[in-house]
Amino acid sequence: MQTLNTTSSGSRWQTLLRSGMAAVVTAGLLTLAGPVSAAHAAGSCTGSGCTGKDPATTGCAADATTYRTVYLNSQTYGQVRYSPSCDAAWIRTYAGGSLNIGGTVFGQRWDSRMGEWLNYCSESTRGQMAYGTQWSTMCGGYPSYDLVVTGN
Repeated sequence: MQTLNTTSSGSRWQTLLRSGMAAVVTAGLLTLAGPVSAAHAAGSCTGSGCTGKDPATTGCAADATTYRTVYLNSQTYGQVRYSPSCDAAWIRTYAGGSLNIGGTVFGQRWDSRMGEWLNYCSESTRGQMAYGTQWSTMCGGYPSYDLVVTGN
């Protein structure tokens, strides 16, 4: 089994999430987006009210952006997806071949006593799957998100 953990406290995408800004990485360029108004809210939940809920059925997937992609190979990857209107994140995995893939998204908060980001929420895919796309339920209302992708 191969496991990749993308924790990197100094990474640009976590820094932007921690500061409350939205970021979109496209073709190597970082684009900042402003806050989403209530009129443009996509989902039926917000923040911690989204934890454990499906991003597709709540509508949170409608305005989601990809913050981080981790590749196991050229056809198999996991992504942290984030909805600014719902203030929630989840992991989406895709397997374009026979390699099984699964993953977990973590909602994190800064612990000043310990001097590090700690996981307070974790939501996982329903296991590992080949040939297709799956996603976890959401973690909502956290200032930082991270993921672990597993495959075999």
